[in-house]
Amino acid sequence: ARLIGKIGVLRGDVEEIGVAEPRRALRAALVGEALRPAETTELWAETRAGFPASDIAGAFAEVTLLEAASERDEAVAIAVALRRAVEQPGQRAALVTGDRALARRVSIELQRFGVVADDSGGTPLANTPAASLLRLALEALFRPGDPVGLLSLLKHPLLGLGLERADVRHAAELIELVALRGGTGRPDIVSLPELFEARLTGLGGGSRQPFWFSRLTVRSIETARNLLERLKQALAPLAAFRGRDDADLAALVRASVVTLENLGRTADGGLGELYAGDAGEKLAELLRGLVAASASLSFAATEWPDIMAALIAPETVKPAQGTDRNIAIWGALEARLQTVDTLVIGGLNEGVWPRKPESDRFMSRLMKT
Repeated sequence: ARLIGKIGVLRGDVEEIGVAEPRRALRAALVGEALRPAETTELWAETRAGFPASDIAGAFAEVTLLEAASERDEAVAIAVALRRAVEQPGQRAALVTGDRALARRVSIELQRFGVVADDSGGTPLANTPAASLLRLALEALFRPGDPVGLLSLLKHPLLGLGLERADVRHAAELIELVALRGGTGRPDIVSLPELFEARLTGLGGGSRQPFWFSRLTVRSIETARNLLERLKQALAPLAAFRGRDDADLAALVRASVVTLENLGRTADGGLGELYAGDAGEKLAELLRGLVAASASLSFAATEWPDIMAALIAPETVKPAQGTDRNIAIWGALEARLQTVDTLVIGGLNEGVWPRKPESDRFMSRLMKT
């Protein structure tokens, strides 16, 4: 209103450049009523009379409603619908949802069909393989005692340590059997080689040996020992900060990068798998920025996992190339003024769609309603 007043145009002179056909306008009105906040649903009794049954049937003639039994079923059904919608050349389809968890599930299900969807929301960097490898390493070093986290690090798909992936996997399984099962207490990754040797000796001298003990070979044991030694050496740059209350941020960042690359190095000595794809490039960009930062800050080394998690949390990975432009995943804002041949609206659950307004530092909840 202020803008048209400044340019000297009357409100009556403004023309609508597009008007929805009556059937779609009625559909929009019905959906708006159906998605009323729970606090105002008593108005349904008044508004219901304004929508004859025949008009409702006509408005939703081209709409299919699917009620899924679980979140996984919902994601699979949406992925199948999107894939089938673009089987004909030139057809475009999109999912619109405010539920980012559902969007990620659908994106993963589409990859089963070989489709990389154009997801406007992207994937949190913290959920990518390379970032999770760094997180697990920091947790294992500065917060020891969790055998599950330690085993997750040993079996991480990017853990290479300069060895063949098959050897790493077999060695990790043997370490799990020997050192991380049956009352392990609070294992420490730094002393894991000693724990492995002690438990192996105890199993060999016991009267009741596990059924799998007879299957161990000299080669498998040596491979596990080699893995543990390489793991200890790879973590050494960061392990030097354990117990310090005045660790420097810049020094910790550099040590973290060296440790991460030691862990992710492949058998040929390369780092291609660690920094592969959009996620790897995003993590490399973040780490370069942290290394180049000139901020001086000291803190207890035990706080480093939380600080790194906070630094990674805001980052999002959006596919730069290789996506299927015929299938998109949008949020409610990105979907405005978009046109596709098939539109799927997902996550129509109370509190998710429409999302309940929340207070923030700029606007109260009432101001958003």
